[in-house]
Amino acid sequence: MGGRTKRVRKKSERKKTTKKNKVSSRTQSIESELRESGLMYRAVVDNIGIGVAIINPNMEIISLNRQMREWFPGIDVSKKPVCYEVFNDPPRDNICSYCPTCETLRDGRVHESITNTLTGENFRNFRVISAPVFDDNRNIIAAIEIVEDITKERKILEELQEKMTTFHAITSTAKDAIIMIDDNGLINYWNPAAENIFGYTEDEVIGKELHHIIAPEKYHNSYHENFEKFKKTGKGKIIGKTIEFEALRKSGEKFPVELSLSSIKIKNRWYAVGVARDITRRKRITDELKRYQENLEDILSERTKELEEMNKQLNIEIEERKKVEDRLIQINEVLSMINKILRHDILNDLTVVSSSIEVYRENKDGKFLETAYKSVERSVELIKRMRELESLVSSGVSLRPFDVRDTLQTAINNWMNEGIEFTIKGDSVVLADETFVSVIENIIRNAVVHGRADRVEIAVRDDGEYTEIRIADNGTGVPDELKEEIFEEGFTGNSKGTGLGLYIARKTVERYGGSIRVEDNKPRGAIFILTLKTVSDYSGIRSSLKIPVTDHHSSVSNFSKAEEWKGDDKMIEVETDRKEVEIDLKGLKCPQPILRIHSKVVTLSNGSILKVKADCPTFERDLKIWAEKTGKTVMECVKSGDVWNARILA
Repeated sequence: MGGRTKRVRKKSERKKTTKKNKVSSRTQSIESELRESGLMYRAVVDNIGIGVAIINPNMEIISLNRQMREWFPGIDVSKKPVCYEVFNDPPRDNICSYCPTCETLRDGRVHESITNTLTGENFRNFRVISAPVFDDNRNIIAAIEIVEDITKERKILEELQEKMTTFHAITSTAKDAIIMIDDNGLINYWNPAAENIFGYTEDEVIGKELHHIIAPEKYHNSYHENFEKFKKTGKGKIIGKTIEFEALRKSGEKFPVELSLSSIKIKNRWYAVGVARDITRRKRITDELKRYQENLEDILSERTKELEEMNKQLNIEIEERKKVEDRLIQINEVLSMINKILRHDILNDLTVVSSSIEVYRENKDGKFLETAYKSVERSVELIKRMRELESLVSSGVSLRPFDVRDTLQTAINNWMNEGIEFTIKGDSVVLADETFVSVIENIIRNAVVHGRADRVEIAVRDDGEYTEIRIADNGTGVPDELKEEIFEEGFTGNSKGTGLGLYIARKTVERYGGSIRVEDNKPRGAIFILTLKTVSDYSGIRSSLKIPVTDHHSSVSNFSKAEEWKGDDKMIEVETDRKEVEIDLKGLKCPQPILRIHSKVVTLSNGSILKVKADCPTFERDLKIWAEKTGKTVMECVKSGDVWNARILA
């Protein structure tokens, strides 16, 4: 009994082993098939252009294809992340309100939705189709999401909708008629303004031939002749142009319109778009304007003259006001400086004088008298500079022509006995005032006293618009770092000067509308360069009379062909029993007196005497040059006060 039981047991075990082996083999086969199916699934879903995701009922992601991984590279599927947390940036706290997957997992149906997925500061739009996954018992075990990125499409659609909305807003509110016809001449767009202008509603004209509705019969033949070309090419005689023609209202009334036409190609068909404007009122106004045009031109011309005169007066007033304002600013600066000198510099010097004299009285030491004397000299020099400062206020109200060479000669006369060598080359006439000579003196004083120069060379060059005066010395020169500072108020460098000379020179030259600067001289010394406005009409008059601008003036030995220029009274003996003509040229700017003399002499009969009065400072010199160039005889040229009296033989 026991042996039989053992045999049955063994037989049963063999059957179980066989069955187990069969199950194991089947399982391996199924797993192999699953692996192959999985590979095939992965190969398919990873190479389609849309995203595929599998979501379990807990809204956890259990699978993503390659497209989804590219869109959301930071998701780790092995961690089963919750979809609404990782698909949004920043993560959401709950299920998206538009989520189709949630609906699918609930009811087992296919759902579709457009998402609004937040990615940083922007949103992306996905079209999501969600389908259920069932087990063998028809239980929902997951949902498959088919995802398509439609962000660009949606943006394009929104832009298109916006443009369409804008287009309809514009065309519906436009005051001009906007009409479109196809390549058969049939109306397919008719805005509200077209209804108001032509009287037809949109329903009445859509699909009708435009020209038979709004164009008078006289235009029909021309339209049919040209429309065939438009159908083929989109071109025509009036395409791209604006024309005026006569149109018809529904009532039969004819009226003028302005029409602009353009063409557009849609799906290989040409369409024409026209913008028409009722110009009835404009035509009426134009006709009225034509009737009043001549009178209007006269009125405008008269009014223009009045406005020009008013503008001229206004500009004069503005210019005068500006001059006054500039003058007040300048006066304020000068008064402020004079006040500073009086309160500070001269007061200090007087204090030094008082203290030095008091000490001298006690100990009789002569060096304190020397100190007092130097302080007095400095105060005297400051007072001289104050006079020059006063000239900035009192002069320059009206600039006038000044002869450069005469001014230079006046300035250097004070230094002729100091052993200083001077040379002057060139000449010109510039716009300045009586302070001009002080400018030159300050520059020369700076070269001789502070620069210890013993030679000064001055060159004048006139280019017709500006005159450049170059004052070069052989002194110690000016270091580069001080070339700008030396023209500032109070700058003295290492010297014991007042620091006002070159400052006054700069302010004066700027008041003339000019400039001043300093450069290095070679091999040593400095060159002060003044640029002033040339009085151009003077150089022109001199040129017309052939009066040269030379480095020196010719001697007067050949001044008269008849006799020599004799003695200081400049008298010559000639016969006087001839006709005499007097002209008064006082107040004329040089060399205009010479020009007047020249024009008068050539019109007088030979032997006549021309008597001239003139107050130009350079009159005598210019008269000599003119006489030499023209061969005329000057019988007399003497000065009485500020007036020259001359007698000339014609």
